[in-house]
Amino acid sequence: MSLRSYLRTQPKPTNAYHFGAYLHCKRKAWLNYYGKAALTAPDPVHVRQQLQEGLQFEAQIYAAQFAHAYVVQGNHTQVRYEDTQAAIARREPVILQAQLLQKTDSEEETGIGVADILELRQEGSQHYYEVGDIKSTAVATLSHSLQLRWYSELLCSLQDGFLPRKGFLILGNGQRQEIHFEVIERDFTQLQQALEALRPLPETEADLKTPPILSTACFSCKWRYACMPQLQSEASLSLLPQLSTATIAHLQRQGLNRWDKLSPKAIEMLEAEGFLDALTAQHLQHNLDRLRQGKLIWKQQLRPDLFTDIVIGAFELQQFKAPTDNPSGYPYRYQVVGFHYLSNQTQGFLSVKQNMNGYPSFEKLPENLRNKRWVMYGMDALQVQRMVKTAAAEQGISPQIEVIDLLQFVEQYVHAPLPGLQLRELGYFTTQAGQLPARLAYITSLSEPALPLASDRKAYALNRLEVLATLITWLQEQL
Repeated sequence: MSLRSYLRTQPKPTNAYHFGAYLHCKRKAWLNYYGKAALTAPDPVHVRQQLQEGLQFEAQIYAAQFAHAYVVQGNHTQVRYEDTQAAIARREPVILQAQLLQKTDSEEETGIGVADILELRQEGSQHYYEVGDIKSTAVATLSHSLQLRWYSELLCSLQDGFLPRKGFLILGNGQRQEIHFEVIERDFTQLQQALEALRPLPETEADLKTPPILSTACFSCKWRYACMPQLQSEASLSLLPQLSTATIAHLQRQGLNRWDKLSPKAIEMLEAEGFLDALTAQHLQHNLDRLRQGKLIWKQQLRPDLFTDIVIGAFELQQFKAPTDNPSGYPYRYQVVGFHYLSNQTQGFLSVKQNMNGYPSFEKLPENLRNKRWVMYGMDALQVQRMVKTAAAEQGISPQIEVIDLLQFVEQYVHAPLPGLQLRELGYFTTQAGQLPARLAYITSLSEPALPLASDRKAYALNRLEVLATLITWLQEQL
């Protein structure tokens, strides 16, 4: 797949997330500069949930600790930047959602950031602001500290070049933690220089200097649609979990860059040189054989009966036009009106009602479905857990239902070649190829499929059910 049409001609400004991205993956940092929105993959459910929880926590902190603070106004970056300038000039005690920019003499934006909090400080006759950031996590990370340092760098231009010596985080327990920049200054400087060198790299040079490498960070990375096809087409050594980054670098120095060129003799040499122990070498050879056979590589051994005696489910959704003042910005909203399922080769349907609080609930939870493993996909898995809990309370029953989110299952247990699996990709393969091939490549067309119309809602749900059933059958064969 050619990425050219999915890349910007000019890089975006550096933002705080480039620092954290570079720590994990140089390729991700480069794509953060050049990748267009059309290239991004949907966030997995757990990432969306974390983002939502983070926004809720931020709102709670604002309400509890900064109810009287000034909030920067405006819908456009330049307008918000000017409003931030004005608030600083007025010496507002606390400024929330401060827009910060870094510009060249020609007014090109090279750096950008939005600080959760700016607090006014005074030392003698000097007034200046310190940056604060709100994180719902329990522990501060290096990425959090680098983000504070970057915002403080941007803030310099708004306070006569003065750089604060520290900033602060408000963590998940609501308490403050001061971050002294002298502790991270060396890391920040090195990363800032690395990003300045990375930002102007053209695509051809970036392919050489920042090749994709499969890691745990790939599973939730929004750029996996760009990297996964390349990892597979180039037979990346990182598709073998037994090969560490250091081992891969060692092999590449020997001129070995592809897993399909890895011979038993090369594995013996790795063992002799201390890169692998005997057991790891055996596992490596086993996984190498599986890749050559077009089979999945599992991160750990799973029960062979994992997908037997299960309920596969998909929701039937009714589409409504959203109000014009809808805060989400989406033109439509959806309501669960039914549940299609497949259990023991039998297809069924459960009616869904809306309870007094407006939430969907099963009208009745049949006995033959109460003590089984339910397999759903993505947000459906979260929704059905709530509905089962509500139905159990309403009916006075205690079902023993374990809900498996197939997306999270794949991300948790599959190493290659399917990290970050998305349902629409499976739909592509079942409709284009008729069946799932033994070894999946990634979708080559990134166009978003149209959302189902109300008249198609049953067919859409049954299609999702068929795709899930096909995938589960295929996964069962891989166990």
